[in-house]
Amino acid sequence: GFHYYENGFMDSTKFDKGLYNVSHNMSDFGKFKTPSLRDVALTGPWMHNGMMKNIKDVIRHYNKGADGNGSSDKLVKMLYLREKEQDDLESFIKAISASPVEFKKPVLPK
Repeated sequence: GFHYYENGFMDSTKFDKGLYNVSHNMSDFGKFKTPSLRDVALTGPWMHNGMMKNIKDVIRHYNKGADGNGSSDKLVKMLYLREKEQDDLESFIKAISASPVEFKKPVLPK
């Protein structure tokens, strides 16, 4: 399923209020849905604003503790992954991503 986390992304020209836009509850201000990792390698660009163009950039971003300016969720911490570990994580993410299954619309009897 999905869970919410407080991103707190702030840009003076385009502020995304997140879940607040739907709920109008101030406690939801700056919260965004985050999906599971399954098939995530196929769903780019990444981040709520599409700023990451590849999985490696996402891994690097979180490895350094996200943006480092205090606007990320308080649970996001530096990962201290070495380059090999980052490569392994990228391989894992790609391994749990499958090619889309072709869907053929059935012909219904009349």
